[in-house]
Amino acid sequence: MKFIKSGNACKAVHMSGPTHNYLELVFSDIPVNDVEISVLRLKADDIKRLDENEVTRQVKAGVEFACQRVAQKYYVKRIAFVSSDSP
Repeated sequence: MKFIKSGNACKAVHMSGPTHNYLELVFSDIPVNDVEISVLRLKADDIKRLDENEVTRQVKAGVEFACQRVAQKYYVKRIAFVSSDSP
């Protein structure tokens, strides 16, 4: 797994044989009412394997868990992922 900080975006990339995953998050110090979701497609005919609501739910749960561990509060402002990535 590779982690990249690009501007204010944090990216995680995992490529292993036939499976790959890309996740990009932008955080805010203040609560965000409407998280921006960017569903990325590499090719027009790619099969959608990931549901944006499920990705959003899991990202928020993971960030909340991490916040409890570090005793600091972060809010998700933007989520970007590739809809054809491996589940």
